[in-house]
Amino acid sequence: MDPSLALSSLFTLPMFVLCIVIGIIVAGFRKVMEKFAQKINYILPDKYEPLGNWFWREIILPGAPLVVGASIAFFIKDYPFPEPFAASVSAKVFVGILVGLVSGWLYPRVIFYLKAFSKAPQDKTPPQ
Repeated sequence: MDPSLALSSLFTLPMFVLCIVIGIIVAGFRKVMEKFAQKINYILPDKYEPLGNWFWREIILPGAPLVVGASIAFFIKDYPFPEPFAASVSAKVFVGILVGLVSGWLYPRVIFYLKAFSKAPQDKTPPQ
């Protein structure tokens, strides 16, 4: 494959599926951790709550898709990565991080449009 086509090879169906899988894993991680935090909330002093909320909202949640994407790319050897990136592990991890970045943006929009086609009434403003 011509290296100049490497960027266009990232916009394929397997990469879209990987974006959605990363979004589902991160959403599940978020639900589990928020339920766990509610269970242990009485143990932690209240003076650390603003710092913990900031760390969760600004560091962990935005970074989770990157870590999940890199982990999937590192551990799953048979995933159909684009040809220019399939040669080395570091290139696969780079693609995993890129797909994680796209996943953080794409997953909320896919969920919004899937809910828009359902019959349940909801807010009709797309996510920012």
